[in-house]
Amino acid sequence: MKRHFYKLDEFGHPVPADWFEAGKLLADVHGRCVACHRTEGGVTISTAFLVFDHDPFGDGPPLLWNTHVYFPAGDYQIAGTYTSLDEALDGHREIVRLFQLMSASGGAVGL
Repeated sequence: MKRHFYKLDEFGHPVPADWFEAGKLLADVHGRCVACHRTEGGVTISTAFLVFDHDPFGDGPPLLWNTHVYFPAGDYQIAGTYTSLDEALDGHREIVRLFQLMSASGGAVGL
């Protein structure tokens, strides 16, 4: 059976957490943010550690990070989900680059 709650060790690797640890981590929204970028157009791209597995019934590794794109009008979209900190940071940088390229080319900003 897969674990549901995780914390990060000193190297950024997920390790099992109990309910109490998970609750403290969930309350620390800013502490779970691993990368954040605001574009010139006011779009915010934020990647965070999620604490609980977003694929609890899957056979693969836990999905513990995701990247949200927040648009100036107040709507948002999940742009990526990840199983490791390195993967999450790479995904974040890729999405930031995409928005920078779209902005430089005058393209519409959206996913």
